[in-house]
This record gives sequence, structure tokens and C-alpha cells, in this order.
Amino acid sequence: MPSLPPFGQPGRWFKGNLHTHTTQSDGKLTPAESMQWHAERGYHFLGITDHNRLTNPREFLANPPLLAIPSVEISARRGTVDYHVISIGVDAMPITNAKDPQETIDAVNAAGGLSFIAHPYWHDHTFEDLLVLKGHIGIEIFNTGCWLEINKGHSLVHWDGILRRGQNVWGLATDD
Repeated sequence: MPSLPPFGQPGRWFKGNLHTHTTQSDGKLTPAESMQWHAERGYHFLGITDHNRLTNPREFLANPPLLAIPSVEISARRGTVDYHVISIGVDAMPITNAKDPQETIDAVNAAGGLSFIAHPYWHDHTFEDLLVLKGHIGIEIFNTGCWLEINKGHSLVHWDGILRRGQNVWGLATDD
């Protein structure tokens, strides 16, 4: 089957990033600076996902220059396996950190948000680590920060493996 370039197809296309850190955790820009930087580069939406801290963009800019989505990157653990669960579209912290990843996903869903698993390759996740999780929308299949810092940004093999085993989730590419 031939592959078609998706952006040449009819429809409305939006550019955004759902995994961004600011000075509220380990980022280099303030939330206001990050929103402005992304807007100046043609982004339409941005999820600010500081570590274990909900960043509501409207606390920093009353009228953000793009759709700014309250979000958080939540640390979780199951046994010896660490997970980072990105939670988007929540108004308050859905759960405290260091909880089980499934418990975290369930709490995000209960709070009306969406979640996805960040950087599976960076965390050395196996298919089994990912297959047991339910209720999230997807996994990061490319993470720019992990790629530039430690050359572990690609997670296509993880996505392919879980898709082939029947878990239909989206693949997301992020800036981090």
C-alpha cells in the first residue's frame, strides 16, 4: 500500500506540542516565554507538562497567544519500572506522584483528562511493561529531548510491538 503525505490531504491541520517543560520544573523558559516561543514558530496549541506539578498557563498569561492546555508529567512506578505519564487537559493534579502507572492513568481519566506514556525507550520499557496498561490514548513514538540528549528518542518498535499485540493506541511525537 502506498504511503500518502498526510499534510497534503484535505482538512485543517494544527501544529502543537503536548510535552513541554518550563522553569516550573526542568525547562529553560518560563511558562509565558514558552507559550510565546511556540506561538512565534507557528504552533497552534501547547501542553505545558512540568514534572509532578500542574502548570495552568492562564496563571502566567491571561490571554495566551495559542491554545494553552493545563497539563502535567506524573512520575509513577511499578516494581522496579519507572513510568512518566503525561496528563493533558486537567484542572487540578489528578494524583500525587510515585503511584502505580495504571492508578495514575485511571485518576487522569476520572479527572476528565487524557494520558499517554512518555519516552518508553528512555525508560527501557518492554512490550510487557506497556501492554498491561489500559485507558491511555497512546505512547510517545518520538521524543526530541531524549533523542538530542541520549540518542534514545525513537520508540517506534515499542509502538509496533504493542499494536501487533492488539493494543490500539496513538503514537505521539513531542518536543519535550
